[in-house]
Amino acid sequence: MDIVRTHSLVKRYDNRTVVDDVNLAIPEGCVYGFLGPNGSGKSTTMKLLLSLIRPTSGEVEVFGRPMNSDTRRELLTGIGSLIESPPGYGHLTGAENMKIVQRYLGSTDDQITRAVATVRLQDQLNKKVKNYSLGMKQRLGIAMALAREPRLLVLDEPTNGLDPAGIEEIRALLKHLAEHGVTVMVSSHLLGEIDKTANVLGILSEGRLILQGSRDQLLAASTPDVVIDILGSDNPNSTAEQQLRDRETLRIPSVDDLHTAHVVGELVASGAGVYGVRRDEQSLDDVFMNLTSGGRL
Repeated sequence: MDIVRTHSLVKRYDNRTVVDDVNLAIPEGCVYGFLGPNGSGKSTTMKLLLSLIRPTSGEVEVFGRPMNSDTRRELLTGIGSLIESPPGYGHLTGAENMKIVQRYLGSTDDQITRAVATVRLQDQLNKKVKNYSLGMKQRLGIAMALAREPRLLVLDEPTNGLDPAGIEEIRALLKHLAEHGVTVMVSSHLLGEIDKTANVLGILSEGRLILQGSRDQLLAASTPDVVIDILGSDNPNSTAEQQLRDRETLRIPSVDDLHTAHVVGELVASGAGVYGVRRDEQSLDDVFMNLTSGGRL
């Protein structure tokens, strides 16, 4: 079952399209990694899912029901979120901040206790939030989002600015939540981190969802370069020979096996000694760069 679906979701500001015909499908119980360069529309899409802004056109569906003015209040009771900066009043303690959240949401004492324990912040609640590290502030923000025990947790860049230890804590927390039935949607520009955490991935570029699926599906969607090792040729005027990057290696970007076979045949016919044909290994970073045409994070 998909816990979130969007149907041709569009958001425009004047003549600028920020989200362009996006069709998300987030399965229940997964960690959904939402990737894209800065300015690609990730945060705007998340705000649309949370009904913080209205779409220009299209529809958001959560828990199998459309998100609209009639259903918004009820659906949001099943969603927790942390968008942009972590919340909290710096002059108050962590415990006092959680009390405010409890009164606002109508959560029970047990729910607050479980939320704080989940992020392992129970020993820091008597400190003022202004004295928290960034990692502690992020964990407090997630505890606030968990206070209503949501089915869906939406997190925008939760590891942004954290040191390696803080990133590892958040990564372990997201996996723990998914294992216990919470669906997590998390955006990040740390591709390697998402690769370690998410089991479903979506890549957004210039407001468009260009790919969505498992890691293996995303890797398969981007054809790696073919590298041909050559001893050399007596006929440097052949088409294939003209593509040589250096004296012994020919690199052909993003071609299928049939094209590769044609190139190898041409090289052999020209007298080149072909002694190796292979595809480059590619990481999730490579896939991202290929699919977004070299988009920078």
